[in-house]
Amino acid sequence: MSGCASYSQYVPANITDSHTPFSLLHPENKILIIYNHGSQAENKKDYCYPNSWTTPSVIKRLSGDVINGLEVVVYGFCSPWRFGGYNGALRMGEPKVLKRAKSLEILVKQFIEHGVPGNRIFLAGHSAGAWASLLVARRGEVEFNSVIGFAPAFSGKEADRSEGWWELRNQHVDYLQQAQYLPALIYAFESDPFNDPSDLSFLGTIAGVVLINSDELPGATDGNDCPEPRGHRGPFKSCFSETQLSVIRDYIQQRLASHQGVSD
Repeated sequence: MSGCASYSQYVPANITDSHTPFSLLHPENKILIIYNHGSQAENKKDYCYPNSWTTPSVIKRLSGDVINGLEVVVYGFCSPWRFGGYNGALRMGEPKVLKRAKSLEILVKQFIEHGVPGNRIFLAGHSAGAWASLLVARRGEVEFNSVIGFAPAFSGKEADRSEGWWELRNQHVDYLQQAQYLPALIYAFESDPFNDPSDLSFLGTIAGVVLINSDELPGATDGNDCPEPRGHRGPFKSCFSETQLSVIRDYIQQRLASHQGVSD
């Protein structure tokens, strides 16, 4: 059952020894996708099963692909912060998503120190994993290429969100919007109770962000018998993987080509 283990591991799990995650062969010739799982509520333990249900198939299918002559490696990062410290009623404490962003920065630095070029590292994630990745991009403390985010969220369902969490979310939105440039491919999903496309429309106003709504997916047509992937788990639907794998692959290729020193 190692493939379903609740600790950080490569996808698939046999890429390298799980106890020595930085021992990649020829890291200088790799494209690294660090995938970040979603979160439970602040006081609930997060789930993380990189080779099972917390990683969407569209990310799993990128593992082993070759783009611009470089092999794609996927690393499923299980955040050490399974619980958060923010109290919405008191508006105090450090939220789980910010703790996750900081631990993700440390991980990126470690991979760079072990030979993976920063401009070949992509941060992918779902829900709070996507939001944490955006915070890393906004903070600008580490070098990496860009974010690939699915249904970014961190402050609970909109209908149940308390005033304290609304206030914190608005602060995060303001912080992200102040970015002069934020390299990211973001997917928003209709009927997502956490953040629907209108809630995430602010991201589309930030330079560098490519924002795609689930009702306008590139490559999806009315005649392909592929229903629109709606809801917060939209990126885990088979139709999303079938239609968006090539879109995400092309995005990675374009981002690599835009960085000097990356061969075609």
